[in-house]
Amino acid sequence: MVAKRSELIKTKEKFLKAVFNAIQDGISVLDTEMNVIMIDHAMEKWYGNVVGKKCYEAYQNRREPCEDCPTIEAMKSGEMESRVVPGPKGLSFLSIEKVKKLASGMSFLNLLRLRQKEDRGNRPDQSAHRTL
Repeated sequence: MVAKRSELIKTKEKFLKAVFNAIQDGISVLDTEMNVIMIDHAMEKWYGNVVGKKCYEAYQNRREPCEDCPTIEAMKSGEMESRVVPGPKGLSFLSIEKVKKLASGMSFLNLLRLRQKEDRGNRPDQSAHRTL
């Protein structure tokens, strides 16, 4: 019985990882201390393996949280937040479309969408990704 449950858990984890990595937007899961605890393939491609680092160190090369940080705002409000933030080197902007407290109460999900500054301006597309 235990072996069957372990196998089922492994199968579900593999499925979730495949879905997670199939999404073309960058996904980063943070804990309440702003540590990166999980990233998808897109984030790893853009930033390398940043798991275990503070998000502001990993993504913005800062020593302290960013001003107007949507993750901190989401932690305070418990609501989804959106901001436009600078992207990785060579890319115009990334927009944090959703930052939401997960059911565990311990993690926040950042969905980062690649944006072309010249194509869309500086405002996030509020119509995309209404739910996660």
